[in-house]
Amino acid sequence: YSLQGDTKKYFSIGKYSGELKTVQALDREENSTYTMEVIAVDGRNSSLSASTLVTVHILDVNDNSPVLVGDYSWKYLCTPQWEDQALVLASRDSDGPQHGGRLNFSLRSDATVRRNWKLTPINDTHTNLSLNIPYLPPEVYMVPFTISDSSSPPRSTFINLPVTVCPCNIRGNCKIAAKPLQGMPTIQSAVGILLGTFAVIGIILIVIFVRLSYQNPKEPSKTSQERVPLKISI
Repeated sequence: YSLQGDTKKYFSIGKYSGELKTVQALDREENSTYTMEVIAVDGRNSSLSASTLVTVHILDVNDNSPVLVGDYSWKYLCTPQWEDQALVLASRDSDGPQHGGRLNFSLRSDATVRRNWKLTPINDTHTNLSLNIPYLPPEVYMVPFTISDSSSPPRSTFINLPVTVCPCNIRGNCKIAAKPLQGMPTIQSAVGILLGTFAVIGIILIVIFVRLSYQNPKEPSKTSQERVPLKISI
């Protein structure tokens, strides 16, 4: 027996037994089926042969944990709480429906966390995160929760999500004090740079004036020459 079409050498076949075995670990999420050709040749007469296509189907196992997807760094919640305002959280599980199925979001078992926050399922993969009390002081809070799949036993992922809570204007826009841009100098550093620059320029000018004074000494003026009185010969 021999194989053809198994270009990545995932399988092997017993030369005389025809037993098909896996050589490498197979991942259903990468490829759920493998098709190859099995050729059987008569051991006494090589002109006698037969071939058939064999398809191997990979069963799903719960080997992937659910993950949170999306960027939430720019989102916020208003305080005092705005009615029906929530962050929509999305998740994904690479396993099939048998092991992925409905993904469950649950807050950490902490009295303060459960008092301040609320998770409300939307569908199998999305949930709403909102304030559970009318007011929270403006701040960036770390909201701890777990996402679990529906397999038994389930696989889960712990998330510590930073959530901005801020006062909002009448349009619902977050009012946050402007922060200096990263890399931009502060007033103190700008003044220091300016004074340092002036000091360097002053030192350079002093050096130039000193060198010029030595290179070009002043010629004695005629008025400063010693005057000798003329002797009158009689």
